[in-house]
Amino acid sequence: MPWISGEAEAMWRDAVSPKPSVRNPALNYWARNLNELPGPLCFTLDSADLLRGVWQRVVGKSEQRCMCGERRWFIPAYSQPFYAPDEPKLITLGAGRPQLAIAPWGGDVQATMVQLSVSDGYMVRRMMPYSHLTQAQLRAIGFGTLDGMEQVAENSVMGFFTSNLEDRTALNGIAEEFTGSPLAVKSGISLSGGLADVFLFASFAVYDVDTEAGTATVVVSRNCQQVNPAERSEMHICG
Repeated sequence: MPWISGEAEAMWRDAVSPKPSVRNPALNYWARNLNELPGPLCFTLDSADLLRGVWQRVVGKSEQRCMCGERRWFIPAYSQPFYAPDEPKLITLGAGRPQLAIAPWGGDVQATMVQLSVSDGYMVRRMMPYSHLTQAQLRAIGFGTLDGMEQVAENSVMGFFTSNLEDRTALNGIAEEFTGSPLAVKSGISLSGGLADVFLFASFAVYDVDTEAGTATVVVSRNCQQVNPAERSEMHICG
């Protein structure tokens, strides 16, 4: 699937602008064009505007990320592949190296969907690590993981569904699948807890594995963003 271009690409950038005059038209654009959406898009609405019904179309086409409904996201109607950046930033993970936190486009640290680390010969993926909800609450509302690896060049997928919010994959197993082409690691969420509506996305891809050194080199997908947990602002907690 090719990366978006033209007006859609401009609206993708504008949707995360700090200027309401730029951001608001972009949010309305995506509310009308969900089929073009290249990945989850996070945004925050003003509570006063919500009460006045200013964002009726946007609210109707988006999903809540919090109980009060101010923090929301557009979720694509179809699963998302790995989108290789024009200039890939290689990130090496291993013992003693920082973990990698990946959020949807426009998301803050609290919106982190996957936190990735490599240690003791395993790649460890934690889902929703900075949510104000407990893991039990996340499982109760249906957040689980659907993990698999896809050889980008061959477009073959394998995966499984689990209610666990942390998954470990041996580097040896990844190395067996790795043939030199980027290997997209897919995760998914189900807002209802069922398999029928699982949204599958590839937030990063493995570009290299060194089993002897115990490291993996990855690249964040173009439709996501790396966030720094050390820079997180005050957590958004609502009733």
